[in-house]
Amino acid sequence: MSEVATLTDVDLDLIHFIERFCASTGGAPTDAQINARYNLPEETLTAFKANPLVQKSFKVRGIMFPAAEDCFTPEQMHAAAVMTDLIDRRSDEKKLRDMGISSRQWSMWLQDQNFADYLRQRSELMLEHQMHEAHKGLMKGVRNGNVAAVKTYYEVTGRYRPNEEAQVDVRRILHTFIEIIQKYVKDPIILHNLAMDLSQAASAESLSTGLSNNMLAGAQSYRMQTIAGQAQIAPQVPAPPKFEEMTDG
Repeated sequence: MSEVATLTDVDLDLIHFIERFCASTGGAPTDAQINARYNLPEETLTAFKANPLVQKSFKVRGIMFPAAEDCFTPEQMHAAAVMTDLIDRRSDEKKLRDMGISSRQWSMWLQDQNFADYLRQRSELMLEHQMHEAHKGLMKGVRNGNVAAVKTYYEVTGRYRPNEEAQVDVRRILHTFIEIIQKYVKDPIILHNLAMDLSQAASAESLSTGLSNNMLAGAQSYRMQTIAGQAQIAPQVPAPPKFEEMTDG
């Protein structure tokens, strides 16, 4: 019976060290970094790298050893393309399962700095080149009457800037202006004329109506107060004598 090949304790220790190193630094250690801890003979380290069981163990863990720098396996390149495909509606779990890649492998690949940088570059290009999708989604919300989408559309097109200090509440300013006028201008005719001029200058129909009503209400109120005041201070003119009194005299 042939002897079953197994990993030695040194092999397992090295595998676990390299796995921890990859997970914490994002890349496989160099020979110098390994020997800084183990000080192995060159032939021992060479045999470790060539051991089929070691290579299989690293493949299961998703570790590229020795470090391949920016050279990726065909399996990694295929996985990167599939996992960043926006048209493919499968879940990430199903995508990996269909490719025969375990979640452990994929997670370890993501720890590799070079592979992670490659995925980031691909995703950034996707973000840059998918602006039309954002526009389509926004316009779909606008067409459906979504209030948030309409607000965003106005902000994007410059019709509404809520965070700019230059934005002025014209309605509030005009109403304050009217109150000040009513405080100092007591002539109801002048108030009426001002209301008419301001209503014509206002751009929005609802705003002009509000201005007119406000001014006219103030003018009418002052007119009634003026009439009442004049009645109080008017001289008391004696009533003319009755007809009976005149005939008696």
